[in-house]
Amino acid sequence: MLLYKHVKELFPSSKGIKEDTLPFLTVYISSNEIVTKGLYFPIFDSTEKQYSDNLLEAINGGAIAAIWPNNLPIPTYVPNHFPTFMVDDTLEALEKLVDFYGENIPMLKTEFRLSKTDNHNEGNFTYDSPVTHKLKTLSNRIEELKGKTQEGGSNHA
Repeated sequence: MLLYKHVKELFPSSKGIKEDTLPFLTVYISSNEIVTKGLYFPIFDSTEKQYSDNLLEAINGGAIAAIWPNNLPIPTYVPNHFPTFMVDDTLEALEKLVDFYGENIPMLKTEFRLSKTDNHNEGNFTYDSPVTHKLKTLSNRIEELKGKTQEGGSNHA
């Protein structure tokens, strides 16, 4: 299972509580999903307001931590204890996390939801084809890892 300490190892710049054993049951990109113990990655947002609005929606829907772009301020409504990991590029960070998870976490108990569930044209906003392709590739990688684990294959400890 993915823990705070794993994410902190990958993305050392962070704000909020530092609780190594905090588990993430869901890694996801769609702020309107209802999740349990979610780690939210804002991928498709393009303005500071969209990032801010979507983070609030994610928190209300079960996010207990977020990956956040270095170039944006953390919204003032975010609780001081809310873990926020600062990165240069959220899509690259997601790819790095998927790679780390596949190589280092032996039991694949964290669910990855890497597709957007809302209307992709909302607000004159459309998905970037390379981003969509990258997310599909990452989703396929997670499915392959699940298959190996179910077949009795082992990942690295």
